[in-house]
Amino acid sequence: MAGDRKFRVTVKEVVRKGCPAGHKVGDTFEFGRGCPEGLCITAFHAIYPLVTAFWCGAEIPWEKDKNKVHVACPDSNCIVVFEVENLITKDKQIEHSEE
Repeated sequence: MAGDRKFRVTVKEVVRKGCPAGHKVGDTFEFGRGCPEGLCITAFHAIYPLVTAFWCGAEIPWEKDKNKVHVACPDSNCIVVFEVENLITKDKQIEHSEE
């Protein structure tokens, strides 16, 4: 069921300058629906189409791990790379990170 979905977004890299929203490498956000508190709305707009794809059961063909995808924030003055992880697999079991 779509309402059972859970996702994790982790900041993997800040390429230029500092992020105007204050995101730093290692920042993590977990959510099911809607923009998680503390995540920049501009970044969420880049992330959301891939979250929707995961919600519909898609796998991302260019990624080695089919439950993860890397997305760059569209702010060209400060490029922040996020990893989006689908935490609930097709059999609906929640995967927990080892961190």
